[in-house]
This record gives sequence, C-alpha cells and structure tokens, in this order.
Amino acid sequence: TGREDAFVIGLSSAEHRAAAATALHEVGFERPIALVDASSTVASTSEVRHGAYLNVDAVVSSSTSVGCHVNINRSASIGHDNRIGFAASIGPGAVLTGGITVEAVASIGAGAVILPGITIGRRAFVGAGAVVTKNVGSYEVVVGNQARVRRTPKPPGADDKVTPS
Repeated sequence: TGREDAFVIGLSSAEHRAAAATALHEVGFERPIALVDASSTVASTSEVRHGAYLNVDAVVSSSTSVGCHVNINRSASIGHDNRIGFAASIGPGAVLTGGITVEAVASIGAGAVILPGITIGRRAFVGAGAVVTKNVGSYEVVVGNQARVRRTPKPPGADDKVTPS
C-alpha cells in the first residue's frame, strides 16, 4: 500500500513535474491533491484530477478533463470539450478553444492560441504567442502566427515512460 501523505508538486517545467510525479509514485506516494485558486473557475461538468494546479483567474469550461499534475497558469482560458494530459503545462493567458487534446508533458507558452480540434502531441512545445491551426506532433517545437515547426527534437535517451495515473 502507498503512503498516506498528501502532496503537491510545484515545478513549472512539465518535464521536471512529470519526472518528480513518477519518482514519488514509484516510492509509494499516492495521494497528490489538486489546487485550484479561489479566483479560478471550473465548470461543474469538467474534471480536475489529482496533482493539478490552476493558478489565479484560470478558466476551465464545460466537459473538459484536466489530467494529473497539469499546471494551468494565470488567466489561461480552457474552452469546452478539451483533454489535457498528464503533467502538461498551459502558460499564462493561453487560450485553448474547443475539442483540443494536449498530450502528456506538452507545454503551451504564454498567450498562445490553439484553434478548435487540434492535437498537441506528447512532449511538444508551443511557443509564446503562437497561433496553432494544425496538429503538432510529439516532440515538435512550433512558433509564430501561424505556428510553424521549428524543430522536432528527441533528446538522447528520451523514453516515453510517463506514469499517466
């Protein structure tokens, strides 16, 4: 059985937050709590899973799933019917319209706008202020208005081992 200590991981880097959550899970810590700032709004039809953190004035609209250890920064607006995966990061003032999937450990920069129906792949990075009109593949880095792929790095020895609980 796991430890009964409640905890929150306060790391802004999606990669570091995922690694810390996985390491803590492996040694038996199984009770992270979600923190939602009192000024944030979460629709009653949405789900915020354990370990997630919603900063000041974040908005999560209807039928959205916020995964474990996700960080939604101040004034981010998350539209309806979105799915945000394990340890993803949403930057300050970012706007996710409807029907978007943000996969595990992806990062979306400050002020980025993601248009409807887009998928942001695992460990992808969307630069600050980008306007994303097409799917972003795993490990891709996109920037600009319209967002364009700058590079598709996969760090040496990188694996896709991510604990999605």
